[in-house]
Amino acid sequence: MLHANLKNHECNSIYFSAWETDFAIDPLLAFLGEMNDELESLFGNNESKHKAWKKAKKAGSHIVKKGIPAI
Repeated sequence: MLHANLKNHECNSIYFSAWETDFAIDPLLAFLGEMNDELESLFGNNESKHKAWKKAKKAGSHIVKKGIPAI
């Protein structure tokens, strides 16, 4: 309901249903995959936003790879 309300007010939002991805072995991967798909669709044809998102994903993956062993 919140997602529909935000759309009615022309706000960008990402919809994720844990019930629809219940089959996933790793719920975090399902969540991140859905975020990636939705963000890419929100960017539309804006190439600079796509490039920035790719850089952010690359930096995030390095942080996660270094951080997980530390945890």
